[in-house]
Amino acid sequence: MNQQQRDKLEKIIALGKWPFVLRVGVLSWGFSTAVLYCIISLFSHGQLSFAAALATFAVCSALGALWGGYLWHRSSSRWTLLIREMIEQEH
Repeated sequence: MNQQQRDKLEKIIALGKWPFVLRVGVLSWGFSTAVLYCIISLFSHGQLSFAAALATFAVCSALGALWGGYLWHRSSSRWTLLIREMIEQEH
């Protein structure tokens, strides 16, 4: 792992689990996916009901939270391995 990757990983861990999940999973992935889906649905069907849009945002936000949780777990595991490697190098 190079220094740039370590710095990025350190920033992720410093952010904390729930802020990371909210920012990366729900807001970045979930909302952008919902907006894209609504736009595609609007153009392909010619209309989109408020209830359908609301359901889309709810489902995509929930899936985004799962995705963000997975990414957090992966980052947390990498961070743990990095710390272990640093401790082993000291001894």
